[in-house]
Amino acid sequence: MKIINGVFIITLLKIINKVPINKLGFIYVYYYNLSLMFSYLIINV
Repeated sequence: MKIINGVFIITLLKIINKVPINKLGFIYVYYYNLSLMFSYLIINV
């Protein structure tokens, strides 16, 4: 029972650790695309 609890806690921690990284990655990609679009508009104008 203790082994199962330990594995569950480790998996839970892994999931919790993945969430902020994925959110940061999403924000990074979003702003990267936004800056690309913005520079593209500046070049065209």
